[in-house]
Amino acid sequence: MISSYDGTNYTVKKSTNYGANFSNFLTLTSQSNCIATDGQGTWIIGLGGINALRSFDDAANSSSFTAITIAGGVGTNADIIFVSGLVLYMFNGSGSKVIVQAANGSFAPQSSAANVVARFGNAGNGTIFAGSTTANRLSRSVQQFGYDTSTQFALPNPQAVTGVTAYIKALEAA
Repeated sequence: MISSYDGTNYTVKKSTNYGANFSNFLTLTSQSNCIATDGQGTWIIGLGGINALRSFDDAANSSSFTAITIAGGVGTNADIIFVSGLVLYMFNGSGSKVIVQAANGSFAPQSSAANVVARFGNAGNGTIFAGSTTANRLSRSVQQFGYDTSTQFALPNPQAVTGVTAYIKALEAA
C-alpha cells in the first residue's frame, strides 16, 4: 500500500502483485506520511497527526480500518515501525518525538528521543536508529532489558568462534 494525492483526494492505493499495478483502496481525510505493517496482519496508516487508521485483517478490505488516537503525540506523524511487539510512532514537531505503543495498547512518550527526525531504521535485537536534528549525528535507542537489572544480569551474546579447537570442556559430576 502507498499513499498519494490524485489532485482531488488523498488516497491509499493497494497492490496485490508486488507493485506491478495499484488500485484505489481507501480515501483519506488528510495526507498520510506513513503506512506500516507488522507482517502478521496488522496495518497502520498515519494521518498526519495524532490520528491513525488500523486494520487487523491484513488490509483485506478498506472497511476493516478503524480510527485510533496516538496518545501523547504532537506535530506530524512522520513514521511508524513495528519492533518486538511494540509499535513506535515518530512525530515531527515540538515536544516528544517518539511514542511507543505496548502490546497492551498503552502509549508511552519517549522524551529522551526528542531530537529524532525523518524515518526509523531497525537494526535488529531491539536497536532502532533515526536521523537526528544535530548535524551529522544519528539517534540510537538504548538497549532494553526484560529483567530487573538491579537484581539480575544478562550474559553477552558470544561471538562465533571458528576452528576445530573451539569447544567447551565439561567434567561430569558423579
